[in-house]
Amino acid sequence: MEYRRSVLSGIRLLKRLIAILSLLYLSAAFFGVGPAWLQGRHGSGSLAAALWLELALSFLERKLDDQPPAAWTPSPAISGTITVALTGIAAAALTAWHARDVRDYIVPVAMLASTAVLATLVYRFAARNAGRIGEARFKTPPYLE
Repeated sequence: MEYRRSVLSGIRLLKRLIAILSLLYLSAAFFGVGPAWLQGRHGSGSLAAALWLELALSFLERKLDDQPPAAWTPSPAISGTITVALTGIAAAALTAWHARDVRDYIVPVAMLASTAVLATLVYRFAARNAGRIGEARFKTPPYLE
């Protein structure tokens, strides 16, 4: 049992390390800083390898863990805020992808600022109206039962 627990902690540590290194790789590739291997000039093979290793470690972690993972169901406020934030960040990143000058970053910065305001508004709205937000439920017609 102690061996299993130490293997699980090692797997979780490796997963965190892979996540940190993947973010470092992506940021270096996006901003074009660091050595050539870190900027992604040799293709995205190392990022794909990190993804496959992460998936394999997640599978192994789930098989070794005795207790099933707790299901996390975010509230409508959290899920709406995450959706708005990720969409805005992706749009700003795509807009700033080929920026050459400081003036080219005006629109992406404005997009990030408006994303922050919109995410705040979505969070406040969804937190107030959480009881009225949810999945649609339809009556099943009798001939389909």
